[in-house]
Amino acid sequence: MTGMCWLFCRRAGVRVVWVGSVRTPGAIGDVYACGPCVAELDHMVRAQCHTRDGVCEHRRIEKWDGKTRCQDCKRQLYL
Repeated sequence: MTGMCWLFCRRAGVRVVWVGSVRTPGAIGDVYACGPCVAELDHMVRAQCHTRDGVCEHRRIEKWDGKTRCQDCKRQLYL
């Protein structure tokens, strides 16, 4: 849909997707974000997880038994 990005860029009239709900002390609302801001949020979350948990970043992928998997940790990836 077209609307305002609620994340970093705050641009109006751009293509956005629903990324979740937010609850503040006074209200509950839906959060929408554009593609670049969703990508930035994803990058930030992955960096935090990697630092905190040493999580695999799935940089090398392969097809195995008809499924996409990480070559390093062997987890199935849903792309």
